[in-house]
Amino acid sequence: METQKIDPQEKLLLDSLTEIIRNNDNAPDIDKIENYRALGGGYLYLGEFDKVISIMNEAIKTTSDNAELAILYNMRGAAYSEKKDFAHAIEDFTKVIESAPEQDSPYYNRGLIYLFDNKDYDKAIADFEQVIKLSPQENLLNESNTYYNLGQAYFEKEDYENARKNLLECLRLDPHYQGAQSLLYHINNNR
Repeated sequence: METQKIDPQEKLLLDSLTEIIRNNDNAPDIDKIENYRALGGGYLYLGEFDKVISIMNEAIKTTSDNAELAILYNMRGAAYSEKKDFAHAIEDFTKVIESAPEQDSPYYNRGLIYLFDNKDYDKAIADFEQVIKLSPQENLLNESNTYYNLGQAYFEKEDYENARKNLLECLRLDPHYQGAQSLLYHINNNR
């Protein structure tokens, strides 16, 4: 996997954050978590997924707060997912769901793995339906993507009626969603 080239300012920022982490013992707990999150987020952006995992492993040891753990496990799950280590990614997204079941992103991320990588369409459908229940209505991009992925999972199960229903909802939210248009065309013309 190709990583992004680091410009000198990004390198300086990451070096500074790394130094802060080294001196984290004297920081208040909330600052420690923020420092880990900032450093992990920087490395996630740069495609340095092993570093993200290592940093999140350290950060997870420093807190027992469910909200903080949810953020850390979600970030580590994203890094595992990018590395194509889907078993660990699912494990981390599941931990997020257990500690913060009101968050929609771990359901979405886990649903994508179930749909595209594990081909477990029933689990993908369950996760995407949970995202729809939890998502704020004003987040149309997330909603349209979720309905598209839900439609695709039903399509893969050959449940074309539910696939069509969800693809139409995707297109209601985003009339220009090309993937939904194509899949709906396929359902309507090739069955």
